Amino acid sequence: MALADDDEYFLLVGEETRGPFSLGQLHEQWHTGQLPLDTLFIRKGLPDARPINSIVEQIIAFRPPPPAPADPETAAVAPVAEPSPNSLERGETPRRAAAPNYPLRLGLGLLAFVVLAWIVNPARPKPPAQQVLHARIEVNLVELRVENLNLFDWTNVVVRLEANAPEALQAQLARVPAGETVKLPLTNFRDTRGKHFEPWKGVVTEVWIGGDTYEFRKFPFPPK
Repeated sequence: MALADDDEYFLLVGEETRGPFSLGQLHEQWHTGQLPLDTLFIRKGLPDARPINSIVEQIIAFRPPPPAPADPETAAVAPVAEPSPNSLERGETPRRAAAPNYPLRLGLGLLAFVVLAWIVNPARPKPPAQQVLHARIEVNLVELRVENLNLFDWTNVVVRLEANAPEALQAQLARVPAGETVKLPLTNFRDTRGKHFEPWKGVVTEVWIGGDTYEFRKFPFPPK
C-alpha cells in the first residue's frame, strides 16, 4: 500500500472519530506511545476501516521530505556596501557585504529545539533492541493471563494467537510491569480485518509475544 504524507487519516477510537492526521503526525504519535496497534483508521480510497498495524512499518519508516532547493533566479543577492570616501582615496577595493549564513542559523535553531524538547520530555532509558522476553502463560475458556518474568517493564508488546504473523489474531499491551500479571479476554484478540477471536468455536493452541524492540517467541502453557 503506497502511502503519502498529504493523505488524510482518520482514527476510530471507541465511538469517537479523530483527525484528519497526516502520515507525519501518525509517525509522531507512534514514537510517543499514543498510537496502539489495534487502533482502526480509514482514509480516502479504502472501502472499510483497517488497524494501524497494517501500515505500522510505513509509519515507523516515515521521513519528512527535504526542503525544496532555492530558486537561483529569486535568491536574495547580498547587498554591496557603499565605499567610504576615505577608502576610495586610499585606493581600496569596495567589499561586498557578507551574506547571511542560513545553514548555521538553521542548525542553531534545530539544536535549540532539541534541547527544549529534552527539557520538556527528557529521554528515558529503554531496554536494548530485540530484548528476549520471559513469561508465564495461562489460558482458560474466556481469557489469557500473561506474567512478566523479566526484571524490566515491558512496553508496547504484542500478543498473537495461533501464529507469529502480522495478520494473526493479536492484542497489544501498552505496559506490563516486571513481575506482574495481566489478563486479556480472548474476545479482545482480532486480525487485520477486525474479526474477533470466538473462543466458543475453538481453543488456543499457540501464544507468541514480542514487539518492535523485543524478539517474538512462542510460549508454551499447560492445557486446560
